[in-house]
Amino acid sequence: MHSPVFDSARGAWQVAVASPYVGAGALEVLLPTHGTRWPVLFVLPVEAAGEFYYGDGLALARALDLANRYGVIVAAPTFDTLPWYGSHVADPRIRHDAHLVHAVLPTLDACFPTTTARYLLGFSKSGFGAVSLLARFPDVFTAAASWDAPLLVDFRTFRSDFLLTGGLCPAPAFTQRGPRGR
Repeated sequence: MHSPVFDSARGAWQVAVASPYVGAGALEVLLPTHGTRWPVLFVLPVEAAGEFYYGDGLALARALDLANRYGVIVAAPTFDTLPWYGSHVADPRIRHDAHLVHAVLPTLDACFPTTTARYLLGFSKSGFGAVSLLARFPDVFTAAASWDAPLLVDFRTFRSDFLLTGGLCPAPAFTQRGPRGR
């Protein structure tokens, strides 16, 4: 395991994450200034590492001072491929869900004073990821917040080739119909 290093340009702690589930992974962390142990808020990326076309969640969390405002560790994991928060059906080196749960979480817990409260925050595709991770790992994550995410997809008419692109086939974590069976 690698020791955290403070990156003054990003204003965050950087930790390399060794993982058999992705080719390379890292973690950026904002720590609160008060307290000794904190819950974790995962700010999930929409894009692969180093790409910020849709925004930089960690930079926004830093600008809003979320770590101190809410007394949480803000953790932004990175992925070497476009994260879909599932596991590739044919390539064992693209397992984003397993990477987060079995590599990122243990690294975070070993490097920083965390509690067992773990929150997920996502936008668009990573919002879908936040909700689906909570549904698949309810014993690991406490809650999820999502906005502008494709959560009301009608899988009866949705193009299945979209879900199968690149071999990814995430199982929907919700019913195929809207609220109250409509």
